[in-house]
Amino acid sequence: MMDEGCGLTNLHTHGLHVSPAGNSDNGMLSFMSGDVFDYEFDLSLHPGGNLNFHHPHRHGNTAEQLLGGMAGALEVADETTALAGIRTHTENQEPCL
Repeated sequence: MMDEGCGLTNLHTHGLHVSPAGNSDNGMLSFMSGDVFDYEFDLSLHPGGNLNFHHPHRHGNTAEQLLGGMAGALEVADETTALAGIRTHTENQEPCL
């Protein structure tokens, strides 16, 4: 019989300025594989244009799940067009031979 705790997981973020309570970045939440849950992040005070990190944070399972690939990037897009007129290194560039 498999220990039910082995299949439990949750989500924790690094870099986001969000609440650790309720349905947000709450480390006390736990879910079984296959469960569906909608996290709610209020990003109204979080600046855009940055890259953050997410990973499971269920105590007792974190290392195994993290090493198994349950982690990744979380991008918060930037709505600004301040650099829209600047040519980037990928535009209209001759290939290097």
